[in-house]
Amino acid sequence: MFLKQKILLVIFSFWMSFGFSQVKVNAISEIDSLLRIQPKPILILLSTDWCSYCKVQKKLVQKSEGFKIKASNFYYVEFDAESTDDIIFNGKMIKTSSKKNRKQTHELTFYLLGNSKPIYPTWLLLDSGYNVLFKHQGFLKPKFLDELVEKIY
Repeated sequence: MFLKQKILLVIFSFWMSFGFSQVKVNAISEIDSLLRIQPKPILILLSTDWCSYCKVQKKLVQKSEGFKIKASNFYYVEFDAESTDDIIFNGKMIKTSSKKNRKQTHELTFYLLGNSKPIYPTWLLLDSGYNVLFKHQGFLKPKFLDELVEKIY
């Protein structure tokens, strides 16, 4: 009887830890070093603190079982497009033009979007050479989010 209880406890513990697992969010400043260790595509969510759609999008990512299952195939980054940090990305120092008292769009956002006007949230998929493979400006419904991560390999 005691052995059955132990086995059930181990199975339950494993199930609970799997059920509550979180998607790992990588810092944008770590991407260069991560790519040197293991090249993978990069999935970036550009967002801001004030964007309510961005907050919902982040929650959907954490709830998506499909995202959790496929997350080992890519580096996932949530980048605050109004960050005031200087960032090294793709071997380049990208400095913020923000004043400390006033938020502005970070230069990395323009670097990533090219000529596109920033819209939040924005999804970007980059290959390990930093080339943009996919861009979606706006909210990504759970079905399409799952389809996107399913196609990343």
